[in-house]
Amino acid sequence: KERLKRCFKLSLGPAAQLSAVYFFEYVISTGAAADANPPASESDPYIIRESYVVLDLMYQLGVLVSRSSLECFRIRRIGILTWLQAINLVLWCLQDITWATGLAIQVPAMFYVGLLGGAMYVNVFYIIHADPGIKPAEKELCVTITTLWITFGITLSSCFTLLMDNTWLRAHHNLE
Repeated sequence: KERLKRCFKLSLGPAAQLSAVYFFEYVISTGAAADANPPASESDPYIIRESYVVLDLMYQLGVLVSRSSLECFRIRRIGILTWLQAINLVLWCLQDITWATGLAIQVPAMFYVGLLGGAMYVNVFYIIHADPGIKPAEKELCVTITTLWITFGITLSSCFTLLMDNTWLRAHHNLE
């Protein structure tokens, strides 16, 4: 019981920030990306008709690149990544309402969403692994607690996306 409390305290800061980034990135990549463009017609080019697939591919590429970057650079001030992803969420929600930008802007923007999410993931786990204040026997429990926080962020993002799709976006796009 004491070990659990200690590990919860040790991992709380990074794990809560990772949870927030997962919340932001999953609302963007699954919810906002799906509504980022007006409905396509059969006469539109394939890339326009399949814009969600294109955006998802760019997101996944960004995650792949940044999760592979730990040997190149490490980010200790992970709070910066949290704020940048929060700003992304606001911008993507505005895109859902205004449809102000096309794929030429959305594709690199979604790659950036993936970069931030992957960088946060790999750096949080590195911080936990490299923390001299966490005993080797506690590292696995700290990682487990952190993964539970990730699940919490993803679950909240699903709830928020359902709310978003069935309230203000539905009303804004006159969907019934």
